[in-house]
Amino acid sequence: MDLVTQLQEEVSALHALMWNYTGVLQRDAPPASLSGEPLLSERAANGLGAADIKTAADEPARMAEAVVSSVKRIDALAARLPPIDSDPNAQSARLAALQARNEALARELETEIANADKALAETRELYTEVTDEILLKPTTPRSN
Repeated sequence: MDLVTQLQEEVSALHALMWNYTGVLQRDAPPASLSGEPLLSERAANGLGAADIKTAADEPARMAEAVVSSVKRIDALAARLPPIDSDPNAQSARLAALQARNEALARELETEIANADKALAETRELYTEVTDEILLKPTTPRSN
């Protein structure tokens, strides 16, 4: 798998983590009053016991570790990307070189396609000759 594809997959994985973790944090967030009305206790509001509250409190740390790990993998992949020259003249020269290479490869491909077409035509002609000889050959009746 190429480097850009790996990077795309890792960014997609980070996106999935962030999407899921945002939902978990919203779901598990303690209630907050916007207008100062009294709130039920966190345990009563969420129907959670003490062990559940401890587990819910540990969850953000585990989620943060997963996000940091994913970001580190993305950074490592991004560091392996080739450098980008910001000089416009260097970019133009690189584009010209790539265009020249593309044109040379296109000519080579056209030559190979022409050779393949010739070989195919020759093969078809030989196939036609062989089948004509086999099918059009006079047959002698068998005697029983």
